[in-house]
Amino acid sequence: MKKLLSILFLIISITNLYSQETNLDVIISSDNSIKYGQNLILEITLINNSNSPQKFLFDKPKTNTNGPWDTTLNIVDTKTKTSVLKYQNKAILSSNAYKQEQLKDYYYILKPGDKITKKFDVLDLVVLDSPNQSINVGTYELQLYFGNNQSNKFTLNVTK
Repeated sequence: MKKLLSILFLIISITNLYSQETNLDVIISSDNSIKYGQNLILEITLINNSNSPQKFLFDKPKTNTNGPWDTTLNIVDTKTKTSVLKYQNKAILSSNAYKQEQLKDYYYILKPGDKITKKFDVLDLVVLDSPNQSINVGTYELQLYFGNNQSNKFTLNVTK
């Protein structure tokens, strides 16, 4: 029982170390249409519309996946209303652990009104539920969550 409590405490401590409670507007954008098999590059903009500075990890240090920190992405087929993802966050498949001191130089601090924009390949964020890791022909709705902040919904058309 004591060992189980120690493990639970460790899990809670690690979760608290990496969770980011921020107040940011999140905007995602990309080409509205791509061809089947083409990489989808997603532009993520974080805007501080609060009255206080916001501190968070975003694109550094690089994760094993090259994707941003603390994100999940939903991709839903608008016709079937089902997700096309196996995992909403590819980083779940890797395991990096950092001490707080190792991360201290990587935090962004956005002042009120400031923003940051970065581009990521969608396949660095998620794992698709298809053997060839391509989004099939169709129309999809994408929405990103950065920590506790949700983005706009974005419509993507995939053509032949």
